[in-house]
Amino acid sequence: MKLRNEDGSLNNMEIIRLKDKLGTKQLPTAEILLKGATATLISDPEQGVKMISKMLTITRIYNSATAVGIIRRGLALARDYSSRRIVGKTYLSNLPLQLRVLSHIEVIHRGNLILYLRLS
Repeated sequence: MKLRNEDGSLNNMEIIRLKDKLGTKQLPTAEILLKGATATLISDPEQGVKMISKMLTITRIYNSATAVGIIRRGLALARDYSSRRIVGKTYLSNLPLQLRVLSHIEVIHRGNLILYLRLS
C-alpha cells in the first residue's frame, strides 16, 4: 500500500490518536483507519494471515534473541562492576548476597537462552 497519492495526500488514511492509554504513556500510540485506501494484493485472496504469520515469527525470534543478549550483556556488566568495587575490605563479588543475585540472573539467562534456542 502506498502511503501517499500522486497529489501528496494520504492514501485514504485517517490517523486516530488514542487518548486513554493503559500501557506506557510515554510512547505515542495511534490507530490508522484504512477506509478506501488503494493497495496491491501480494498473496492469494484469503491467505493473508498465513503469509504474514511467517514475518511475525521472524520478528518474534529476533526480539527473543535481542532479549537474551541484553540479559547477557547486563550480567557481564554487573560481574565486571562487582569485581572492581570494594565494599569494606573486600570486593563486592566476594559477598554472598552479590553472588546469590548474580547466580540467580545467570539461571534466568540460561533458561531464556535454552527456550530461545529450542523455539527457534
